[in-house]
Amino acid sequence: MAIDKAIVAFSVLLAMPFMTAARAATTEQQKGQVLAVIQSVADEWNKAQVTPTSQFGTDLTIVDNTPPYLFQGPEAVQNWLRAYRDAQPPAATKAETSLRFLEPKTVEIKGASAYIAVPAEWTVTLDGRSGVSHGVVTATLNWTSQGWRIAAWIWTPQ
Repeated sequence: MAIDKAIVAFSVLLAMPFMTAARAATTEQQKGQVLAVIQSVADEWNKAQVTPTSQFGTDLTIVDNTPPYLFQGPEAVQNWLRAYRDAQPPAATKAETSLRFLEPKTVEIKGASAYIAVPAEWTVTLDGRSGVSHGVVTATLNWTSQGWRIAAWIWTPQ
């Protein structure tokens, strides 16, 4: 009986590194999936200047340094873009913008919720001249039947 317990204990000890590695691999895979959702928003924006909405949940909250600073609900993205464009000088209608993410500071996943803080560069190019704003995008995501969807998107300039 003592030998059986020893064999079971030894087997568990041997299996632990494999269980930990599998758990870590899943976490890295999940982090990659969550980061891919955030990156797809930047990719959509950068490609066609379209309104990226497929990655956002219907209960979305956006906090930005564009007045009125808070945008919520199914129309949050459209309302934010309208406010952003309305706040720009008339010549800026011809400007090209792009969003680029740097190495994430934080990616946390707990069950069906995720939290990300990632430094970003917002570049505006007009008449061959570019200006870069540095900031951090902080986002929360929820797991839905369609996959990860962004619930909150916050831009904090630095």
